[in-house]
Amino acid sequence: MISKQELQGRWTEVKGGIREKWGQISDDEFDKVGGNVDQLIGLIERKSGETRRNIESFLEDAVHKGQKMASQAADAVRQYADKASGAAKDTYEQVAANMKQGVDQAQEMVRRRPVESIVVTLGAGMVVGAILGLLIGRSR
Repeated sequence: MISKQELQGRWTEVKGGIREKWGQISDDEFDKVGGNVDQLIGLIERKSGETRRNIESFLEDAVHKGQKMASQAADAVRQYADKASGAAKDTYEQVAANMKQGVDQAQEMVRRRPVESIVVTLGAGMVVGAILGLLIGRSR
């Protein structure tokens, strides 16, 4: 037989299942039961004429079905999170590889053409300095 804690933990699902099977139970009657398993079984017996054994079996199935569904949902979330973190790791590794390749290419260019590299760097620095000088001069 299910415990009060199991019933309360899955009350919404169990209540929905009871409504589907035995629709003649009102919200007020559910509220009066308040999660008491014996009172719930007695209420269903009175309203439906169903045997105690069948009601207990139905309630246990409903609770365990709810637990199984919750477990499946948790597994699905865990799998999604694993895939998402795997995709993030793959993206990070790809970006890191691309950056390393760019640095390697720049180093090779400097090794092959050191004078041209210095001139280009100096020129780029002068252009950036001029632009910053203009921007700072305008903001004052």
